[in-house]
Amino acid sequence: MTPNSVFCIAFSRIQADQMVKRLRGAAFSTQYISELSATGPIVAALGDMVTGLLKQGVPAHKARIYQVRVLEGRILISVQTWSDEEIFLAREILSKAGGNDICATKEPMQAGRRTISPRAVQMHEPQLSLA
Repeated sequence: MTPNSVFCIAFSRIQADQMVKRLRGAAFSTQYISELSATGPIVAALGDMVTGLLKQGVPAHKARIYQVRVLEGRILISVQTWSDEEIFLAREILSKAGGNDICATKEPMQAGRRTISPRAVQMHEPQLSLA
């Protein structure tokens, strides 16, 4: 089975950390969750970012949006998924956490059919403590 990915933009480090925490709470492995922000030598490699996203199946217009957002100081979050259910769950988690420009490299076969209940997603959403 080939993995797919779900991407989104976080507007702050706190929001990105919350997204990662919620994904991990929903049993997505840390090794399949990535964050990209424009700090240090990463800025020089952002031209290659669009090419890499295109190779992963991200539409060209979304890849360019992600590049611009990262250059603006936003954080690109991605999570690998292995099934339609995981795509639905990742999109739901990222959306509820305020993710912007959410995109999946594969649309689930039954995109109109909800296979994960909102209750199941809520059960996997740990609360972010700012203390």
